[in-house]
Amino acid sequence: ASVFTFNESGLTANTVYFYRIYAKTATTTYVTNNPLTGIQATLQTEPTGAPGSFVVGSPTSSSLTGAFTAGTGATSYVVLQKLGSAVSPDAPTDGTTYALGNAIGSSTVVYVGVLGGLPFTPTGLNSNAVYHYAAFSAAGSGPSINYLTSAVATANRTTLVEDPIDQPSNLSFSNVTTTSFDVSFSDAPTIPDGYIVIRRADAAVATAPTDGTAYSIGNPIGSG
Repeated sequence: ASVFTFNESGLTANTVYFYRIYAKTATTTYVTNNPLTGIQATLQTEPTGAPGSFVVGSPTSSSLTGAFTAGTGATSYVVLQKLGSAVSPDAPTDGTTYALGNAIGSSTVVYVGVLGGLPFTPTGLNSNAVYHYAAFSAAGSGPSINYLTSAVATANRTTLVEDPIDQPSNLSFSNVTTTSFDVSFSDAPTIPDGYIVIRRADAAVATAPTDGTAYSIGNPIGSG
């Protein structure tokens, strides 16, 4: 059997077109019962700008938070996440709508919505792992949705290492002089990667270190 293909041009963007196809004879006699029917929408006009100022931050050992500014001509956005390498070439497909958790190639949809729905916060992430993100501008909805894929906002961030389980013990001081003393303590039962010691004169230490921040000897931490 043959397949008939023809092109329709000069149509209006973001418009639904309805079709009926009837069989006929050479003498223009038509079969009018049970025609072939179909519906197709044209795409909305494509956005012209990718999202701007894409930042992914606020890391924990299992979550991150991301936000960006508006893309020109966009009415909604889709964000893809991929572990360990860039999202490209994965990209949404025009005319297809997505939900959180959908797979696109080897990436995962982690945000679908408008600018006012930001920030997005993916959870359940691996600790100490690099996650890559790509934010796509979109216009339209349903079968008319049109994604800008030639210009994309990207970002990446590493999640934190999981918190140590235990604290050290048996803090003691020895060899005290007028200007010095030795400080000792015992390893935590579950030995961590390291320790940070904070000192304060004349009052108890009231400030803790901040996750994601590396410190050197002599750095101030609050009033410590």
